[in-house]
Amino acid sequence: MIKQLITSAVLGAALVGSHSLMAADFTLRFGHLANEQNIWHQAAEKFRVYGFNG
Repeated sequence: MIKQLITSAVLGAALVGSHSLMAADFTLRFGHLANEQNIWHQAAEKFRVYGFNG
């Protein structure tokens, strides 16, 4: 019983890992309900331009 659970957990992790490698290209889109002077909008614009490294 425990051996079957461990085997299925390992196989499940391998499937999830291989799926993320196949889906390497993606587009991140997001929106918010803030005007252009709001700090949320300004932060989103900075993130859009510079990404995580800004």
